[in-house]
Amino acid sequence: MDRFPGETLDQTLDKFRRDLDTMERRVPPEERRGPLARTFTPKEAYYYALDGPFRFCQAVLQSTVRRDYSTVYDLSKKKVGRGDFDLVFMGDVLLHTLYPLKALATAAELCSGTMIIAQELPDVSEPQATMLYIGGDRLGEDNGVWWLPNRTCLEQMLMKLGFRDVSLVGEYAGFMRPFGIPYRRQIIHAVR
Repeated sequence: MDRFPGETLDQTLDKFRRDLDTMERRVPPEERRGPLARTFTPKEAYYYALDGPFRFCQAVLQSTVRRDYSTVYDLSKKKVGRGDFDLVFMGDVLLHTLYPLKALATAAELCSGTMIIAQELPDVSEPQATMLYIGGDRLGEDNGVWWLPNRTCLEQMLMKLGFRDVSLVGEYAGFMRPFGIPYRRQIIHAVR
């Protein structure tokens, strides 16, 4: 997740806390629970939002996946210590970046096979490529989400980056824990 230029870590954490408070108020008091429903340190926020879920999945799946710490923009074959990857999973990273095309291009350089992107796509039926800015106009008042490319935009960016086949293969829906906020993500496969 990128921080907006000029925003401090404390401002980012305050924004994160406000978002959690807003989400918590949407849940009936008797259903409120979980570690995110309280004030947390930066270390705790990192564990509950990022590291804990990664470790849980790694243990349950008995995965040997290694975690490398980097911004998406700094990923490189040298940094990750190997050549191309057959599969690159981007999740919904792009909407949390200030420079989604740069992030996509950096990840694409590591992909020799299939890239999977699972993110919200705006419900825009027009064939013109568009990227919606949804970050607001006041520093510290966004929620860490800035850009939503429509399907056409995402497909064109991936084709420009050398993927020959780009398709929408499905979608899934769920609820963000611990507050039960619904979400829907479309799944794009881009194949070299």
